[in-house]
Amino acid sequence: MRSQFLILAIAATCACSPPDQPTNSAALRAPASIRFQAGYFADDGTAIESESLPKAIGVHAVPIPGNIFGAPVFPALASVYVHTGEPSVLDLGSAERQVKSISTPLTEDGLKAGLRVNPPDARLARLGIFVANADTGKGVPGYASLIGPSKEIYSIVYFDRPCVLSGVAHSEGKTVTYDIQILSPGIQLLAMAKVSPATFVVSRAEPQNLITLNIVPSKVIVSK
Repeated sequence: MRSQFLILAIAATCACSPPDQPTNSAALRAPASIRFQAGYFADDGTAIESESLPKAIGVHAVPIPGNIFGAPVFPALASVYVHTGEPSVLDLGSAERQVKSISTPLTEDGLKAGLRVNPPDARLARLGIFVANADTGKGVPGYASLIGPSKEIYSIVYFDRPCVLSGVAHSEGKTVTYDIQILSPGIQLLAMAKVSPATFVVSRAEPQNLITLNIVPSKVIVSK
Protein backbone atom coordinates (compact mmCIF):
# COMPACT_ATOMS: atom_id res chain seq x y z
CA MET A 1 0.00 0.00 0.00
CA ARG A 2 3.03 2.30 0.42
CA SER A 3 3.07 3.22 -3.29
CA GLN A 4 -0.71 3.56 -3.65
CA PHE A 5 -0.74 7.32 -4.17
CA LEU A 6 1.88 7.06 -6.94
CA ILE A 7 0.18 4.09 -8.60
CA LEU A 8 -3.02 6.12 -8.94
CA ALA A 9 -1.06 8.76 -10.81
CA ILE A 10 0.20 6.22 -13.30
CA ALA A 11 -3.42 5.44 -14.20
CA ALA A 12 -3.78 8.88 -15.79
CA THR A 13 -3.18 8.20 -19.46
CA CYS A 14 -2.55 11.73 -20.77
CA ALA A 15 0.47 13.82 -19.81
CA CYS A 16 -0.40 17.21 -18.41
CA SER A 17 1.31 20.25 -16.97
CA PRO A 18 1.06 21.10 -13.30
CA PRO A 19 -2.00 23.22 -12.48
CA ASP A 20 -1.32 26.96 -12.57
CA GLN A 21 -0.76 28.38 -9.09
CA PRO A 22 -2.52 31.61 -8.12
CA THR A 23 -0.29 34.60 -7.36
CA ASN A 24 -1.70 34.68 -3.83
CA SER A 25 -1.61 31.15 -2.44
CA ALA A 26 -3.89 32.21 0.41
CA ALA A 27 -6.68 32.47 -2.17
CA LEU A 28 -6.96 28.67 -2.23
CA ARG A 29 -9.98 27.67 -0.19
CA ALA A 30 -10.37 24.49 1.83
CA PRO A 31 -13.13 22.42 0.19
CA ALA A 32 -16.39 22.03 2.13
CA SER A 33 -17.57 19.40 -0.35
CA ILE A 34 -16.49 17.57 -3.49
CA ARG A 35 -18.75 17.57 -6.55
CA PHE A 36 -18.12 14.51 -8.70
CA GLN A 37 -19.56 12.15 -11.25
CA ALA A 38 -18.70 8.47 -10.91
CA GLY A 39 -18.04 6.10 -13.78
CA TYR A 40 -16.19 2.91 -14.62
CA PHE A 41 -12.98 3.08 -16.65
CA ALA A 42 -10.26 0.75 -17.89
CA ASP A 43 -6.60 1.36 -17.01
CA ASP A 44 -6.16 3.28 -20.27
CA GLY A 45 -9.02 5.67 -19.44
CA THR A 46 -11.60 4.07 -21.72
CA ALA A 47 -15.13 4.18 -20.29
CA ILE A 48 -16.59 0.77 -19.42
CA GLU A 49 -20.22 -0.30 -19.79
CA SER A 50 -21.01 -3.59 -18.12
CA GLU A 51 -24.07 -5.17 -16.59
CA SER A 52 -21.79 -6.92 -14.08
CA LEU A 53 -20.90 -3.61 -12.39
CA PRO A 54 -23.29 -1.99 -9.89
CA LYS A 55 -24.90 1.26 -11.00
CA ALA A 56 -25.91 2.19 -7.43
CA ILE A 57 -22.80 2.61 -5.32
CA GLY A 58 -21.67 3.91 -1.97
CA VAL A 59 -18.72 6.30 -2.09
CA HIS A 60 -16.85 6.31 1.21
CA ALA A 61 -14.08 8.60 2.52
CA VAL A 62 -11.96 6.44 4.83
CA PRO A 63 -9.14 7.90 6.94
CA ILE A 64 -5.45 7.05 6.54
CA PRO A 65 -3.96 8.63 9.69
CA GLY A 66 -0.49 10.16 9.55
CA ASN A 67 0.20 9.54 5.89
CA ILE A 68 -0.66 10.37 2.28
CA PHE A 69 -0.77 6.69 1.36
CA GLY A 70 -1.09 3.43 3.25
CA ALA A 71 -3.73 1.25 4.85
CA PRO A 72 -7.12 2.84 5.59
CA VAL A 73 -8.77 2.66 9.03
CA PHE A 74 -12.48 1.89 8.75
CA PRO A 75 -15.21 2.99 9.28
CA ALA A 76 -15.66 5.76 6.76
CA LEU A 77 -15.97 9.34 8.04
CA ALA A 78 -18.14 10.53 5.14
CA SER A 79 -20.32 8.62 2.69
CA VAL A 80 -22.75 9.30 -0.12
CA TYR A 81 -24.90 6.89 -2.13
CA VAL A 82 -25.06 7.69 -5.82
CA HIS A 83 -25.69 6.33 -9.30
CA THR A 84 -22.89 6.21 -11.83
CA GLY A 85 -23.13 8.87 -14.50
CA GLU A 86 -25.05 11.31 -12.29
CA PRO A 87 -23.57 14.42 -10.59
CA SER A 88 -23.17 13.94 -6.84
CA VAL A 89 -21.73 15.72 -3.80
CA LEU A 90 -19.56 14.31 -1.00
CA ASP A 91 -19.97 16.50 2.09
CA LEU A 92 -16.67 16.92 3.95
CA GLY A 93 -17.97 19.03 6.85
CA SER A 94 -18.76 16.16 9.20
CA ALA A 95 -15.59 14.31 8.15
CA GLU A 96 -13.39 17.24 9.20
CA ARG A 97 -14.77 17.19 12.71
CA GLN A 98 -14.06 13.47 13.05
CA VAL A 99 -10.73 13.26 11.26
CA LYS A 100 -9.23 15.85 13.61
CA SER A 101 -9.40 13.39 16.49
CA ILE A 102 -7.64 10.55 14.66
CA SER A 103 -4.98 12.48 12.76
CA THR A 104 -1.36 11.81 13.80
CA PRO A 105 2.12 13.11 12.99
CA LEU A 106 3.70 11.65 9.87
CA THR A 107 4.17 7.91 10.32
CA GLU A 108 7.41 5.98 9.96
CA ASP A 109 6.17 4.63 6.63
CA GLY A 110 5.68 8.19 5.39
CA LEU A 111 9.17 9.16 6.50
CA LYS A 112 10.68 6.09 4.82
CA ALA A 113 8.84 6.98 1.61
CA GLY A 114 10.63 10.34 1.57
CA LEU A 115 7.99 12.69 2.98
CA ARG A 116 8.65 15.40 5.55
CA VAL A 117 6.35 17.70 7.55
CA ASN A 118 7.52 20.90 9.21
CA PRO A 119 6.83 21.31 12.07
CA PRO A 120 7.22 17.55 12.63
CA ASP A 121 4.49 17.42 15.27
CA ALA A 122 1.84 18.63 12.81
CA ARG A 123 -0.90 16.02 12.50
CA LEU A 124 -2.45 14.85 9.23
CA ALA A 125 -4.71 12.20 7.74
CA ARG A 126 -5.70 11.47 4.18
CA LEU A 127 -9.29 10.57 3.32
CA GLY A 128 -9.02 7.74 0.82
CA ILE A 129 -11.96 7.10 -1.51
CA PHE A 130 -13.46 3.60 -1.58
CA VAL A 131 -16.46 2.33 -3.53
CA ALA A 132 -18.99 -0.37 -2.62
CA ASN A 133 -22.10 -1.89 -4.11
CA ALA A 134 -24.98 0.10 -2.56
CA ASP A 135 -27.23 -2.98 -2.44
CA THR A 136 -24.83 -5.48 -0.91
CA GLY A 137 -22.31 -3.25 0.88
CA LYS A 138 -19.46 -5.24 -0.67
CA GLY A 139 -16.52 -3.29 -2.00
CA VAL A 140 -16.00 -3.01 -5.75
CA PRO A 141 -12.66 -4.78 -6.44
CA GLY A 142 -10.13 -2.42 -7.99
CA TYR A 143 -9.41 1.20 -7.12
CA ALA A 144 -11.02 4.63 -7.40
CA SER A 145 -9.43 8.04 -7.94
CA LEU A 146 -10.67 11.61 -8.29
CA ILE A 147 -9.62 13.02 -11.66
CA GLY A 148 -9.59 16.70 -12.60
CA PRO A 149 -10.10 18.33 -16.01
CA SER A 150 -6.38 18.20 -16.88
CA LYS A 151 -6.04 14.58 -15.75
CA GLU A 152 -4.59 15.64 -12.40
CA ILE A 153 -5.34 13.24 -9.57
CA TYR A 154 -6.83 14.73 -6.42
CA SER A 155 -6.43 13.57 -2.85
CA ILE A 156 -8.22 14.86 0.25
CA VAL A 157 -5.89 15.48 3.21
CA TYR A 158 -6.53 16.97 6.66
CA PHE A 159 -3.86 19.05 8.46
CA ASP A 160 -4.32 20.22 12.04
CA ARG A 161 -2.18 23.40 11.66
CA PRO A 162 -0.21 25.46 9.15
CA CYS A 163 2.78 23.43 7.98
CA VAL A 164 4.89 22.45 4.99
CA LEU A 165 4.62 19.02 3.37
CA SER A 166 7.73 18.28 1.32
CA GLY A 167 9.85 15.48 -0.02
CA VAL A 168 10.49 13.29 -3.05
CA ALA A 169 8.94 9.84 -3.16
CA HIS A 170 10.30 7.15 -5.48
CA SER A 171 8.50 4.00 -6.58
CA GLU A 172 8.69 1.70 -9.60
CA GLY A 173 10.89 4.14 -11.54
CA LYS A 174 8.54 7.07 -10.87
CA THR A 175 9.28 10.24 -8.90
CA VAL A 176 6.71 12.34 -7.06
CA THR A 177 7.74 15.73 -5.64
CA TYR A 178 5.90 17.44 -2.77
CA ASP A 179 6.52 21.07 -1.76
CA ILE A 180 3.23 22.27 -0.32
CA GLN A 181 2.60 25.11 2.10
CA ILE A 182 -0.51 24.55 4.20
CA LEU A 183 -1.70 27.96 5.38
CA SER A 184 -4.52 27.00 7.72
CA PRO A 185 -5.85 23.92 9.54
CA GLY A 186 -8.54 21.82 7.96
CA ILE A 187 -9.19 19.61 4.97
CA GLN A 188 -7.12 20.46 1.91
CA LEU A 189 -7.29 19.27 -1.69
CA LEU A 190 -3.97 18.20 -3.21
CA ALA A 191 -3.47 17.68 -6.95
CA MET A 192 -0.93 15.35 -8.52
CA ALA A 193 0.01 16.30 -12.07
CA LYS A 194 2.16 14.43 -14.57
CA VAL A 195 5.17 16.43 -15.78
CA SER A 196 6.70 13.57 -17.77
CA PRO A 197 6.09 9.82 -17.99
CA ALA A 198 8.28 9.30 -14.93
CA THR A 199 7.84 12.59 -13.04
CA PHE A 200 4.92 13.95 -11.03
CA VAL A 201 4.42 17.01 -8.85
CA VAL A 202 1.87 17.56 -6.08
CA SER A 203 0.41 20.98 -5.22
CA ARG A 204 -2.57 22.48 -3.40
CA ALA A 205 -5.67 22.94 -5.49
CA GLU A 206 -9.24 24.15 -5.44
CA PRO A 207 -12.05 21.72 -6.30
CA GLN A 208 -13.31 22.09 -9.83
CA ASN A 209 -17.00 22.37 -10.68
CA LEU A 210 -17.20 18.66 -11.33
CA ILE A 211 -14.55 16.00 -10.74
CA THR A 212 -14.69 12.55 -12.27
CA LEU A 213 -14.54 9.63 -9.87
CA ASN A 214 -12.72 7.04 -11.97
CA ILE A 215 -13.53 3.54 -10.78
CA VAL A 216 -11.12 1.01 -12.29
CA PRO A 217 -12.49 -2.48 -11.53
CA SER A 218 -10.01 -5.32 -11.25
CA LYS A 219 -12.34 -7.68 -13.10
CA VAL A 220 -15.20 -6.88 -15.42
CA ILE A 221 -17.38 -8.54 -18.05
CA VAL A 222 -17.88 -5.93 -20.76
CA SER A 223 -21.38 -5.65 -22.19
CA LYS A 224 -21.69 -6.37 -25.90
